[in-house]
Amino acid sequence: MFVVSFREQKPFLVNDINEIETTLSPYSLEFAKKLGAISFICCPIIYEGKSLGILAVDNIKTKKSLIQSDISLLMGVAPEIGISIHNCMLTETKERQFKSIIQVLATSIDARDPLTAGHSEKVTEYALGICCELGLPKEYQEIIRIASLLHDYGKIGIKDSILMKPGKLDAEERKEIETHAKQTKEILEQMHFEGIYKEIPDITGSHHEKINGSGYPKGLKGEEISLGAKIIAVADFFEAITSKRHYRDAMPLDIAFQLLNEEAGKSYDEKIVEAFINYYNTKHSNQVCLTNSNQTAGLIPLHKITGV
Repeated sequence: MFVVSFREQKPFLVNDINEIETTLSPYSLEFAKKLGAISFICCPIIYEGKSLGILAVDNIKTKKSLIQSDISLLMGVAPEIGISIHNCMLTETKERQFKSIIQVLATSIDARDPLTAGHSEKVTEYALGICCELGLPKEYQEIIRIASLLHDYGKIGIKDSILMKPGKLDAEERKEIETHAKQTKEILEQMHFEGIYKEIPDITGSHHEKINGSGYPKGLKGEEISLGAKIIAVADFFEAITSKRHYRDAMPLDIAFQLLNEEAGKSYDEKIVEAFINYYNTKHSNQVCLTNSNQTAGLIPLHKITGV
């Protein structure tokens, strides 16, 4: 009955389900009996000539028969439901398109250099792990997910000769590569993020700020730096030092964790560093993480390790 109503786009009124028992599938009949339905109306939900669903109303509390005017009432409501369903489908489509565009943008910047391919996705994984450890709301995690994927997009304006330089950057080259944070913010501001996503340009533009004020581009300190930027900063730092780059090999995990702990409370928020270590220990339980902040990894100057 429901399938026929959907396909033929016409309503049906049944005042005694026993009269149509032979026309129902075993599943539909069993379902109706479990509900205790005796009489019901089903009418198609249609939008621009296309069936989107079925609106069904049953009568299980009274013995009063359903009548034609009840059908008319439902047929008047069904088109409004159809509009709402269509609008929801449009919203879902736009959301999928939005997420696809974000993913393409992130992939496009990583793809410039085989050594950094997957960097943004790994930073995103780490950042979301931190969010989970901190118990942050799902909505905020979505902000962090997008900001993490796009945190380095400003590097699209940096010359390959600098991004892929095998040796140490000189002062001018370093100055140029540090512009990528500001460029990321300026580019993303042109995307006109709305609602919960409004913070994204500011978060991405501040992910190289450090709580002691030694970061860039503005030299922000402590609470001047947003939570999202602090989270991405830790995720980005750890991913960078544990991955191979043109100017150095990947750092062993034990040394990387020693260095991260050394920078906790100086460059990075201690609670966020702790949350990351807890996440990493849980996710990678087969690998050893050194978390004793009294151990030092001051073997190599920090700027030579990170490159940026």
